[in-house]
Amino acid sequence: MRFFFVSLLFAVSFLYAEIVQSVKIYNITYMSESLAKDIINIKVGDKLDGQKIDEAILALYQQGYFSDLYATFENGILSFYATEKPAVASIEIKGYGSQSEKDTLYGQLGIKKGDTYDDIKLEKALEVLKQMLEYKGYYGSVIEPEVKELSEGRAVAITLNVNRGDSIIIEKSYYEGASQLKKRKIESLSANKQADFMGWLPGLNNGKLMLSELELDPLRIQDSYMRNGFLDANVSHPLLSVNMTNHKAQLYYNIKEGNQYKVKDIEFIIDEEHKGLISDEELRKNLTTKIDMVVNVQNLRDDSQVIKLKVADLGYAYVAVNPDLKKDTEKKEVTIIYYIDFGKKVHINDIVITGNTRTGDRIIRREVLIAPGETYSLGKIQSSEIALKRIGYFENVHIDEKRISDDSMDLVVNVTEGRTGELNFGIGYGSFYGLMVNASINERNLFGSGFGASLYANVSFGGDFSYYRGGASNFFAPTQQAFNLSLTNPRVLDSKWSLSLNIYYSRYLNYVYTQQSIGGGFTVGRLLLPTLRLNIGYDINKTDTFGFYNLYTGQAQPQYQKYYDSGNIDYTVNNPNYDSKNPPGSTQDCTTNTTQCSSSNTTDKFFKYRTQGLWDRSYSGWNNAPIKSSISPSLVFDNTDDYYFPKNGNSTTLSLNIAGIGGDVYYTKLYAKTGFYVDLQKYTKLDFIFRYKAQGGYLFRYNQNHFLPLNDTFYMGGVGTIRGYSSYSITPLDSDRLRVGGDGIFTNSIELSYGLIPSAKMRVSLYADYGILTYHGANNNANFKQYGTLGGQSSILQRGAAGIAIEWVSPMGPIVIVFPMLWYGPTDPEGLGPPQFFSYGTANKIRASGGYLTNYPSFFEFTMGTRF
Repeated sequence: MRFFFVSLLFAVSFLYAEIVQSVKIYNITYMSESLAKDIINIKVGDKLDGQKIDEAILALYQQGYFSDLYATFENGILSFYATEKPAVASIEIKGYGSQSEKDTLYGQLGIKKGDTYDDIKLEKALEVLKQMLEYKGYYGSVIEPEVKELSEGRAVAITLNVNRGDSIIIEKSYYEGASQLKKRKIESLSANKQADFMGWLPGLNNGKLMLSELELDPLRIQDSYMRNGFLDANVSHPLLSVNMTNHKAQLYYNIKEGNQYKVKDIEFIIDEEHKGLISDEELRKNLTTKIDMVVNVQNLRDDSQVIKLKVADLGYAYVAVNPDLKKDTEKKEVTIIYYIDFGKKVHINDIVITGNTRTGDRIIRREVLIAPGETYSLGKIQSSEIALKRIGYFENVHIDEKRISDDSMDLVVNVTEGRTGELNFGIGYGSFYGLMVNASINERNLFGSGFGASLYANVSFGGDFSYYRGGASNFFAPTQQAFNLSLTNPRVLDSKWSLSLNIYYSRYLNYVYTQQSIGGGFTVGRLLLPTLRLNIGYDINKTDTFGFYNLYTGQAQPQYQKYYDSGNIDYTVNNPNYDSKNPPGSTQDCTTNTTQCSSSNTTDKFFKYRTQGLWDRSYSGWNNAPIKSSISPSLVFDNTDDYYFPKNGNSTTLSLNIAGIGGDVYYTKLYAKTGFYVDLQKYTKLDFIFRYKAQGGYLFRYNQNHFLPLNDTFYMGGVGTIRGYSSYSITPLDSDRLRVGGDGIFTNSIELSYGLIPSAKMRVSLYADYGILTYHGANNNANFKQYGTLGGQSSILQRGAAGIAIEWVSPMGPIVIVFPMLWYGPTDPEGLGPPQFFSYGTANKIRASGGYLTNYPSFFEFTMGTRF
């Protein structure tokens, strides 16, 4: 560095006390000239001062941008010349890690693209990388840096070539003096522990040495003992013996276990001023620690937080809870004493909202259950955080407490805006409807106002329907058309009232009929509690059902007409025994003489039959199509902690659909569904979520002669009921072997979900589903007119399945891909036999045999838009 000699260069000039007439700076690009002059702090008109020039050069150098600096003074002009450090154009790690692992390392190296380069930074980066490799269990790694100059030395490209070292595996661990606890329990909290058999499997311990964690492991082992009542346990420093030939290690500890203590009593020490605010009995409620239990220090820590929450809910935000142990070594008992310092009662000064780049402040404030001026409540703050997560507008939510004084605080609501809107054009495939082409505009937080709006259009073609109805040549026959427009205001005028409106049109092919519907409705709701909502909806629609056709046989099934008509209904069907070698066949009338319609008849191409309509008038054709007018009161409870992937909580809906507010359809449908979610990570140390979901419903009718549409009964199969059977394919059959659904349903499922790629919001789950349909009749011979009434015999239809599902919150929305692996049900095509477990081989035979769509296993299912 030349600045060390500046004083000598300017010594003569200083004697004559020359005046600085101009200050110039050359060769700087990292900072502006005005900023550099501010750092130099020598002004025009100042006397030339060598010490000030030294200080100016040193100040510039300390900015970290320059490798060389010097100054000259000539004719009153003070000039500073800089040589800038090269910029880092790129940095790359080769030879180690996946892209996600590399991204993590890049953030910790201390040098990144755009930084200035120097050898010191590079050495620090090499040291950090080596430490990170050792932390991962790789020792003796060699890292060779390669620095390539670019743009005539103004930039460099850095490559860190990693020759990863070997892992040291703890082959055996020894705990001398340990007799009361098993080794697995002793090591439960340790970072370094003996390798498990087949430890490379997920969830097992691979035994890799984590040297940086080794000095903390004695404290972890001691904590394991204290969690099991051994309060006097003493653990030595570890002794590690490593064989560098095979990279195997032995780990040794000496342990003095001492006595195991039980809880004698639990006491609370509170000052006189606050003693009457909460009783000892209330403080003891919900504590994990109980009298006569073995002492567990982790329970003490957890119980301290429970006590803190109870006291904080009284307004004492700065409460301190300090547990202490009074030991009786002779009796091996402990009295747990909690010293509770209430502090002052705290009020909320202000609520500050940050991070909401799109969502209005008032939309967030209305979900916060505590307001400025109110008494502090930790429970309300935690519930507010969960409520903000549950509405699904934000990717992250956190409420911080900012202390203002001993009796006041601000709440800072930090949010990160999530993706709430979708503008999609998609192509997908489902086993039920085939190829799906859809377009939608969906926004749950319109312009940050909290309004929801959705415009949806979907057209499907192909799949099982088109293939069986017309073969490959009919693949592009449409199977579904759906259009829906809805608007929702979840908080009308920021009140607890909500309002939604929708209109819709649909035309889709079912297994045996085509259904066309048009309608609309509205729903008014009110928030009764932060987690409980009451809704009352009204809907009116007109639905025409026609085109009765058997998916598998490829034949028309006009027998279904009886469910939409009255009087005598004549229909013709193909004679399955007709011999095409005979002359063109005629139609045999089987309405009066069925003997002519036996299997011996090979000459008549068609058989004419007669059936009786169920109702007192016709509901066939658009002009006669039934109008359904109904109201739907419902109660919705939801205290889950996330919109798409809840880990804890319960979501329950109880609803009634009361049809007959005018129109042609009269019944009451009771329906309930629930889902319980439990985060297992704190028990398993892995990202597991346990789910239990159930739903049940029953259809009540007032009179057997009241019209009941086939599509209003219950069916099972597909995502949402029994995964592993084609959607809506499970149904009882009537005496003519027609699909009629059930008048009651119950399904439940258990799921174990694992975070496969948490950063991509992708999970994999194991599931098992089981459900029943109830129907009037016996032996899968349903009596449709008795559905929902008190008369007649009732029976059940059982199905079940288990398998694997992939769950992903994709850019297009939530996606579920299901792979069934095991089924429970009859193994005959018509589903008449007793249920039993079966796998792929039997399932494939059932699929190949054709027949009625009441027992049709599926090998793959796909759906979008499902909340997990």
